Amino acid sequence: MPPIVRELFRHETIAWVQRFFGLGHPEWFWVVAELGTPWGVVLVVALALLLWGRAEAYAVGGVVVVNALASLALNLLFNVPRPNDPSIVRYEIIEIGSFPSGHVLLALLLWGVLYVRGRVPLWVPAAVTVLVSVSRLYLGVHFLGDVLGSAAIGALLLAAYGPAWRRLEKWLTMRPFKAFVVVGVLGVVVIIVGLAAGLVGAGEYEREALGVVLGGVPALLLEYRFVRDAPVRRPVAVGMVLAGIVPLALIHRLGDAHWAGLLLIAVAMLWSVLVVSAILRGVRAPVRARASV
Repeated sequence: MPPIVRELFRHETIAWVQRFFGLGHPEWFWVVAELGTPWGVVLVVALALLLWGRAEAYAVGGVVVVNALASLALNLLFNVPRPNDPSIVRYEIIEIGSFPSGHVLLALLLWGVLYVRGRVPLWVPAAVTVLVSVSRLYLGVHFLGDVLGSAAIGALLLAAYGPAWRRLEKWLTMRPFKAFVVVGVLGVVVIIVGLAAGLVGAGEYEREALGVVLGGVPALLLEYRFVRDAPVRRPVAVGMVLAGIVPLALIHRLGDAHWAGLLLIAVAMLWSVLVVSAILRGVRAPVRARASV
């Protein structure tokens, strides 16, 4: 490993961050880190849908798929050990490799896609990325090289995702709604069967990601089919989304149930994407004519 790269994977940087903020106070850093977890996905998908419309919510959903594939490939490709030194405090014990930081990568992609599509200024994804990066360093689960590398990879993925999604989006608008229903139902059934057979859902992060799918797919399909496409007041929308997400996230953080993450995140997706949308925009009568997403 070149000396300049080796410097990015030193425990001294983590120890400095922990001393700077003071030891023994990980709570706020856990909260910030949630911006790069499936709870962050729930938040951004819901806000994109309510504030800017279905196209933005679907674009966020697409980048979540990109994140899952990229994280899986990078974790298989690299085998960087997690920080483990007497000079630091490890507030979390994670078994998978340290590179990349999945939290940083997901946070950057979630908010970065909104910047690419002109919905938020550049400082928003930049600030979220920095905050999540600092939180992962403080919690003692990543090296500086992990978070910097994840940010660089995320920027490259966003650069490619923008034009690729625009082309895919045009193709998707040509498909009938029934096709999305069939694909969505099949996907949910496959996940349920996999959970029952013990083929998926072994890890906490994996179960949380599956919760996004199990709650998000039906929520998005039902929202498209039955909820009006009408503007809403932004402060009210944000308040209602947070009013549902925050208590569920707190229950998850404080609870010990093995499947709590999956179930609570699924409920959060249904609340934020479907119920809040129906309350704020109203329910419309089903349209019998063939519809496209």
